[in-house]
Amino acid sequence: MKTFILLLFAFVFTHAQIATEEDKQICKSKFDLAVSDSLSSKPIGDVITAIGKSFLGLNYEAFTLEKGEKETLVVHLTGLDCTTFLENCVVFSRCIKKGKTSFEDYTKELEFVRYRDGKMGEYPSRLHYFSDWIFTNTKKNIVEDVTKSFGGEPIKFKV
Repeated sequence: MKTFILLLFAFVFTHAQIATEEDKQICKSKFDLAVSDSLSSKPIGDVITAIGKSFLGLNYEAFTLEKGEKETLVVHLTGLDCTTFLENCVVFSRCIKKGKTSFEDYTKELEFVRYRDGKMGEYPSRLHYFSDWIFTNTKKNIVEDVTKSFGGEPIKFKV
């Protein structure tokens, strides 16, 4: 029995997340939209656009991921900043294309996209900077960096 309790504690501790009932309802509404609009059969770009449009009118909110002293998987769909807006559009779209539309599916995909190596660890495991988010998620084949195809060139900084 002690072993079971310890394993249960370890599972809960390593999969800590913060989400309200309102966040769960918003998540469900995004997946309901996907079903009603047959989004799973559309190209990923169209799915991302539809999910992005579904957030129209939502307030900008900064520092939504800074909750508590320990790193937790924060689900905050009642207000987004630029990075969490893109992140959620990508996460919902990937779930929809995979046919995985439960809240648990959403949080697994969110963890995979938000954290280095796809796993939440301590604070440094989260991709805090957008440039790091793009670089890391390009390596995970989640996004494609098209900068060079539009003539972009690397800039070297002296630090």
